[in-house]
Amino acid sequence: MDLRHERSYYEPRPNSPHYRLSQDKLDFLDEVQIIEEGGRYGRGYLHAVGSISPNAWFFSRHFYQDPVMPGSLGVEAVLQALQAYALHNDLGRHLESPHFTPLSNQQTTWKYRGQLTPENDSFHLEVHLSDVDVVSNSVRLVGDASVWKDDIRIYEVKGIGVQVVG
Repeated sequence: MDLRHERSYYEPRPNSPHYRLSQDKLDFLDEVQIIEEGGRYGRGYLHAVGSISPNAWFFSRHFYQDPVMPGSLGVEAVLQALQAYALHNDLGRHLESPHFTPLSNQQTTWKYRGQLTPENDSFHLEVHLSDVDVVSNSVRLVGDASVWKDDIRIYEVKGIGVQVVG
């Protein structure tokens, strides 16, 4: 799905104004491809692409004379892909006022092996969903992710997740 043209994922819905993707400075993805039963665990596979402007707001706000995209924003892009999956499948439809929250008691590990700089014009990421758990009062999404620049994996995030509550 092309998120640049599919604006419904960003618009508040009646009775659930926070069940949407972040906009403006925290909107990192342009496209998300969803393969429902794909991935390493057979629970779903996401591939997403984001473009980077050399004038992006975060370059000037990183450490002095070190213009890179902070790693936490790469992790935020992974969370955005998980949220797009939840919205695409309307996993919160059974909740009264669904919205996204971080997972509690979830061990997440991540490793950095590189960085995105103003010279990079895009990145891509993938998520192998390991758990999609729908219960009466929440939906829990967990997976293992990688963020890439060109053909180099620069972040690996294991056990990353988000939940929909309402």
